[in-house]
Amino acid sequence: MTGSPTCQLISMMRTEILLNVDGMDQMERQLEIYTILIMGIGGTMLDKLQEHILDGEFDLGRSLYKKENCEMLEHDILVIAYNTDNIATYFFILYMIFHREEAELHFIACSLLINPFVYIQGAYYLAYDHILKASILDPHNLKYKENLLFFYHIPEKILGINEAINIANQILKVCPTSSAAKSIINEKKNDIN
Repeated sequence: MTGSPTCQLISMMRTEILLNVDGMDQMERQLEIYTILIMGIGGTMLDKLQEHILDGEFDLGRSLYKKENCEMLEHDILVIAYNTDNIATYFFILYMIFHREEAELHFIACSLLINPFVYIQGAYYLAYDHILKASILDPHNLKYKENLLFFYHIPEKILGINEAINIANQILKVCPTSSAAKSIINEKKNDIN
């Protein structure tokens, strides 16, 4: 293959679009190739995502991440939020949730609200709603249940003691070494003594 890397990539794109990969319709494959093109030309995926979010091009930002990329999305969104201090990152995750309501996306929204945007009035309450929704969508995920316990420890005590004990006991049945769950149970024992 001759020509610049861009020409080579475009040539490969044309070839890939013509091929119909088993189990994947042509539009999905074209979107995947578009994603590869974005990442390969003019910056990293993180840079492109930041550009799309800050420009309000949420559909283009969404096309960069597939379902299996939630860990990378969480990392990149938090980096962008800390670097720009722009609430558009939270609205981008809301946009993603609107199109594909999944527990992990609610977890990312919670992470944004209790980390870079914690200073926003009401952020803890919104974050609690997101982590509660995540635990409802994926009730066996201990990470979500342990994160629910966080809302007992904050001054607002959004999660009451009885709810916290109930969640802690659920966690301990599956994972007896959970320090988050043990701390709730131990705190309750200390209050009784």
